[in-house]
Amino acid sequence: MKKRSGVSPVKLAIVYDWVDKFGGAEQLLLSLHRLFPKAPLFTTIYNRKNSPWANCFKVIPSWLDKLPWPKKHELLTPILPLAVESLDFSDFNVVISVSSSFAKGIITQPNTLHICYCLSPTRFLWQDRLLYEGRLPMVVKELAKPIFFYLREWDKIAAHRPDYFVAISKYVAQGISQTYHRNVIEVIYPPIANANNDSLIKTSNKKKNYFLIVSRLVPYKRVDIVIKAFSQLNFRLKIVGSGMEMSTLKQIAGDNIEFLGKVSEPEKTILYAGAIAVIIPQREDFGLVGLEANSYGIPVLAFAAGGNLETVIDGVTGRFFSSQTPEAIAQAIISTDFSQYLSLNCKKHAQAFSYANFNKKWRDILKGIPQ
Repeated sequence: MKKRSGVSPVKLAIVYDWVDKFGGAEQLLLSLHRLFPKAPLFTTIYNRKNSPWANCFKVIPSWLDKLPWPKKHELLTPILPLAVESLDFSDFNVVISVSSSFAKGIITQPNTLHICYCLSPTRFLWQDRLLYEGRLPMVVKELAKPIFFYLREWDKIAAHRPDYFVAISKYVAQGISQTYHRNVIEVIYPPIANANNDSLIKTSNKKKNYFLIVSRLVPYKRVDIVIKAFSQLNFRLKIVGSGMEMSTLKQIAGDNIEFLGKVSEPEKTILYAGAIAVIIPQREDFGLVGLEANSYGIPVLAFAAGGNLETVIDGVTGRFFSSQTPEAIAQAIISTDFSQYLSLNCKKHAQAFSYANFNKKWRDILKGIPQ
């Protein structure tokens, strides 16, 4: 492992793509803050209104934060690489970039150790490129071609800036190898916040009369196929989350589908506890939502691909369906008795993804750095 020369003690910083919402990646950042409480959080965009979770950090945004523009990374994508490269890490000898897009492209000094904790190769540029481009109007698509070309070329260069890659799953590690031709030194699964919390058992007696989705409403999450499946079913479906596809999805949803938008953590707890099962229709990089459901004793119905294969035990903590079609989802729901999945087995499985395991793996990696 790369050593810092003549610098002591360790002064560590964390950098993330953008701070403008709360989801699985943000929960992971809070776990890193617990591990490294003095580390500041660098980022390109900081939307304070949408990100109260970040108040525990000293957040250091790029120059984009000073501009009178909407703090939405989707609108600023073409210039985010410039913002990332402008961040100054000269006061730090260790930087952990948590990245699913641009943060891995930071520029550090030779004696600074840069570890990228990769959430995914940049989705909209590589594995889901056609899915995202297909959502653009034809005129916009043509204008965007040179921008996408530039971003893909930059992303390939940026992927060679970290000294080491750590992945959130074996599936992501494989994607890093195939997309960037880089090796991964370790797979560290993100921890589940309540993996060892038994205080929620009393909620499990609530009557279960609906299925649940907890997801950002963006193209690759494939919430659309679940909605189409439920148009063939008499079951209720509740959807937690928001995103660019909200209005489109509402247009194709029937009366048995309820959009709840953003909910508080206590509200989410109640929703998990009352669900028959949680549905995961996308090819996940890891599968945080499924494990959260398991931690409440709730089984999942998941697409048999990606990180789901590492976080779901078929027939024990949930069931797989093999193709991303409404028909496959509907058939799996009709043919499965989810009440046969034991709550205790689901909870026991979630406990393997604890903060203690997460902590130990990161400490083991950083032992190679001289104090």
